[in-house]
Amino acid sequence: SSRLIEMEDDDYNLKDELLAACALLGRRVDQNEYIKGEECVETLKDLQQFLHRDDSVGDIDQPNSVDSLGRRVAPRVPWELHRALADWNILQNHVLPLIASYAGDDPEILYECMVVTYLMTSLPPLPIVHLDDEKDVRAQKHKVYGAALVPAFEALAIFKEQFANSQDVLTIIMKWLMDPLLHEGSDRTEPEMLVL
Repeated sequence: SSRLIEMEDDDYNLKDELLAACALLGRRVDQNEYIKGEECVETLKDLQQFLHRDDSVGDIDQPNSVDSLGRRVAPRVPWELHRALADWNILQNHVLPLIASYAGDDPEILYECMVVTYLMTSLPPLPIVHLDDEKDVRAQKHKVYGAALVPAFEALAIFKEQFANSQDVLTIIMKWLMDPLLHEGSDRTEPEMLVL
């Protein structure tokens, strides 16, 4: 995103940009209070883009690539961004507190947090194997994918445990899902129809 901090290093790492984005979400003041950042909604959308970009084989095809600004890009490992978000406890420290603190006041935050939560608790798709890939490239993709499964499942388990242990957030989400069902089809608002 153009709003994120530009990296000055010769070696550019996507995790650095991800960490910069996470810093824009907001901050916890104490155990019960979380203050959203000024660019919270845009940052949640950025996180969605990061999670969509995460993949199951990393950059085994492009070990020495360069981004559009000419910076060397460090090769990514499979599910690197999911694993980084798990290591940094982003779901527990930012996304779930955003839902708990702002869901009632700002439906857009609730929606964007729900999309991020869904993406964080779902693995990226299997590696894309092209028919014209060399046999050794296909074998390497499957090998890297297989080796990445354990850490990816560990990250996934962390996210799901954090989500399941957040009872106040589960209550908010259930209310969000149930409210549209209380109205007849023609009486539902557009946002309620989107929820369904």
